[in-house]
Amino acid sequence: MKTEIVGAKILHHDDTWLQDSLVIDGPYIEGVGKTGTRQLDASNYLLLPGIIDIHGDGFERLIMPRPSALIPHETGFFEADRQIIASGITTAYFSMTYTWEKHDALRRESGAHQVMDSYQSIKSKLHCDPKLHLRFEIYHLSGLDTVNDWMKEGYVDLLAFNDHLSYQEGKIKDQRQLKEVAARFQVSEQEVLAKLKEVRALKPKALKGVERLAETARDHSIVMASHDEEEPAVREWYHQLGCRLCEFPCNPETARKALDLGDHVLLGAPNALRGGSLYQRMSVRNCINDNLCTVLTSDYYYPSQLQATFLMAELGLGALESLWALNSKNAADAVGLHDRGEIKEGLRADLLLVEKPVGGLPSVAATFVAGELVYASRSFFEKNRLIAA
Repeated sequence: MKTEIVGAKILHHDDTWLQDSLVIDGPYIEGVGKTGTRQLDASNYLLLPGIIDIHGDGFERLIMPRPSALIPHETGFFEADRQIIASGITTAYFSMTYTWEKHDALRRESGAHQVMDSYQSIKSKLHCDPKLHLRFEIYHLSGLDTVNDWMKEGYVDLLAFNDHLSYQEGKIKDQRQLKEVAARFQVSEQEVLAKLKEVRALKPKALKGVERLAETARDHSIVMASHDEEEPAVREWYHQLGCRLCEFPCNPETARKALDLGDHVLLGAPNALRGGSLYQRMSVRNCINDNLCTVLTSDYYYPSQLQATFLMAELGLGALESLWALNSKNAADAVGLHDRGEIKEGLRADLLLVEKPVGGLPSVAATFVAGELVYASRSFFEKNRLIAA
């Protein structure tokens, strides 16, 4: 059955707005200005390409809402899926972390294996199009074989190299902070210092491990990212390994280096929504204004991409039609998903309808994943319940 969406203002692939109908034929977009056998009333809505969220770890707080308070993983993934499609995200990269930090119940060796197993068993039942973004802490040398195997088995869609050691070291600048970290790790202060020193000494081996994993990723056409890069030279090194996504660079110089190399710069939409970084780093709004960002991600809060993009348009940081590419076609390009990201004939019908009352917040009226209506708001249902019947 061909579905015709009528009455919406459509963001066409050439970044222009069309007031026309759009036909979905199965999982694909047939085209604009055509007719279908079933009509859906989308009057007063905006029709946009579905959001592609490359980095979203909000599901972690649904599996572990408090430290060590683990919820059954399947429950957490289903709840994340509900939030994802209600936020207009059609392709969701679940960003799981695998780390040497033994205090983290969800991200350490045993926890990460459980997350991976649960995700693999549940992903076919989710309404979004799910992908796996593995965030590997590079000092976790004992995990190298596991990551290598996961890639070879086809479990990983995006591999990110994380180096949070400097961040950990920065959290113990004084005695009070050291006590807090020791309490959280449930070890002595001396053990914290000794562990960080031990991990720091592993850097040469860690970089060799990165090279090994990057080779496997290249062999299996797995997209790679590097996280929290602190200087342009680091970006250049990762670029040479085939790692073309600069994820949350720490400063403008590193972001500019990435763009000069032809790489994508990924930044977090919550930063843009809140108006600044949690860690006194770059303002995403400033980066957008200075053309230092190519892709927005939900980071830790699924509704943020939709809300931040509309807010930035209202603040005059760009037209909505150009800013939306940060969520859709730029994101699709970054991870090589060339079958989606635009409203264009022959592409996947990953779409969302957005209601934006004058003076109000944008809200998702309907979400389509591969042509299937997976989420509908009350307002959309009221418009279409007689048609659906």
